[in-house]
Amino acid sequence: GSVSTKSLSHLLGQCGLLPRNAHEHKMVNELLEIFEVDQDGSLSFDKFLRIVKEVRTFRTMQAEEELHAAFSRYDRDNSGALSGEEIGSLLADAKLQPRSRKEQQEFAFIIRSADTDRSGLIDFEEFQILARRIEERKRTLECEAEIERALCNGFSEGQLCDLRHVFSLLD
Repeated sequence: GSVSTKSLSHLLGQCGLLPRNAHEHKMVNELLEIFEVDQDGSLSFDKFLRIVKEVRTFRTMQAEEELHAAFSRYDRDNSGALSGEEIGSLLADAKLQPRSRKEQQEFAFIIRSADTDRSGLIDFEEFQILARRIEERKRTLECEAEIERALCNGFSEGQLCDLRHVFSLLD
């Protein structure tokens, strides 16, 4: 089987890989040239899989570069590791400053669990773990706030799930 190149954007979107900017659109178009779209404008499944792999690899490299830049931005003393104060700046910038004793304990646990060598400092490898856990925490907080808003507007959690699904299809 094959798919039309016009369907490619939709399929990449279904995989969570829709190009987010002009640079990524250009890269996808270059990949279409490299993988030689059939004369009828279609793409074999094998070629589609290879394009998905390339886009995922590019996104992974891009994310790692962004993490390196973020790490360097917070590593103010250029020690190669983040201190508690530098992590505090990161949390403040991410708008995740603990507002209660429970949140303080939760973030202390997240930081301790990322500090795999128990040095009290977060090196880049540990920073990758910390960044993922912070992002997960942000998503959890956003989800909890979304549920609260939905309930305040008279929707059940089930209805919210249905609406979220429909919204994501249209987004």
